[in-house]
Amino acid sequence: ITIPHGHSTQAGAHFSVTQSPIHTPYQEYLIKWNVIHQHFLKDPIVPIHGNIKIPTIPGMAMDLDPEKIQKEEEFLPK
Repeated sequence: ITIPHGHSTQAGAHFSVTQSPIHTPYQEYLIKWNVIHQHFLKDPIVPIHGNIKIPTIPGMAMDLDPEKIQKEEEFLPK
């Protein structure tokens, strides 16, 4: 059994959908840390009722949002 986890929710989600649910039944999403790790992304993955939707745009869906970068604000998780 493989449970994708770590810093890249996007990569883990793409991996998960290529596997049988028998081998990859879950995708870990750490509420506090995924908000931080995805802060600068245009399209972060956000669970809704415990489920995540896999991005349908080409690539890994990890494009950066220049506006968030230019703000230069301090980011503290809630």
